[in-house]
Amino acid sequence: MSIAMNKTGRPMIFSCEWPNVGGNRNWTLIANHCNTIRNGRDIQDSWPSLITILDNFIFNQDKFAAISKPGSYNDPDMLIIGDYSLSLDQSKSQMALWSIMAVQLMMSNDLRTIPIQFKEILLNKEVIKVNQDKLGIMGKRIMKTPDHQIEIWTKPLMGGSFAVVFFSRAEDIPRPVTVTPERLGFNHTAGYIMYELFDHQHLGHFMANEELSFKVNPVGVVMLRGDPAHGKTKLDIKSNKII
Repeated sequence: MSIAMNKTGRPMIFSCEWPNVGGNRNWTLIANHCNTIRNGRDIQDSWPSLITILDNFIFNQDKFAAISKPGSYNDPDMLIIGDYSLSLDQSKSQMALWSIMAVQLMMSNDLRTIPIQFKEILLNKEVIKVNQDKLGIMGKRIMKTPDHQIEIWTKPLMGGSFAVVFFSRAEDIPRPVTVTPERLGFNHTAGYIMYELFDHQHLGHFMANEELSFKVNPVGVVMLRGDPAHGKTKLDIKSNKII
């Protein structure tokens, strides 16, 4: 099918749904022919369904990351933001996690009636830029806090930048997390200009060994972008450039 489609000379996206149906798969071979690859069960409009899909990606993240590149992306199924079941924090979590995994962002909501706060999540340009980064690298979970309540996901971006998501599995209270860029695997000698992507907050200039500390809401996220400082100290949000 992919050969026949390419012969038309027309730009198309070949979405392959069948890989998610049982058994072991040769993901590399599939990725050679498909632009998007369903590698999990259908999502339902519920938080437990979303977590089941996320856990499948964590369990297989090395296999799935190996096939994520420009022209070939994983597909954990639709965003359910703005439907019926997800809270605001859960919606931010799905948007952040799907974006850092460099997967397709396909909405399932009714655009005529979606509440403004969920619409704002879906239209967050800074988060979308992480998803659409030209390297096409799938972000991965790299560690958990000692209590296993906070997961830390990272994704390398163009130009030596990076994105990080702190995702809380806790369902009771906000949880603190403290980390340095160096511990996340990013060591630029000039440090990084850090920016929080949902609150649109400029956090300042941090050297690789300087601590970043946050509290993460239950079932919520904090999502950051770090850009190499190169001796500069401000990120212009409109141009997405350090000035």
